[in-house]
Amino acid sequence: QLRRRLEQKSYRVNRMLDTAWGVKSARASTQEASPTTAADRVVQLKFSVDERPAESTAQKQEAEGEQRGEAPAAVAPGRIRKIAVEMSSERLNVLYRELSRARELMRSLES
Repeated sequence: QLRRRLEQKSYRVNRMLDTAWGVKSARASTQEASPTTAADRVVQLKFSVDERPAESTAQKQEAEGEQRGEAPAAVAPGRIRKIAVEMSSERLNVLYRELSRARELMRSLES
């Protein structure tokens, strides 16, 4: 309940629209004959972000619809930014732990 109230009163700079991920080999093509290890792999994360959600005249109605479980409305072209990030599995583990801790802290604020 607290989270919902804060979300309604907060100003969002960016809004996450979509995510995708994948794993690729970071080895050079001359080394492809030998098996790859976890250290040879790179994790790719891709995000689609609405950089100006406040410009949406229907943002409030859309947020209310999302609370009822409805799909979000389409975003006007030119506002979406595609972001791609590559990192090692070690860095992904650190990111995951940090985000998990942040989620735990947010949940503790709700109670």
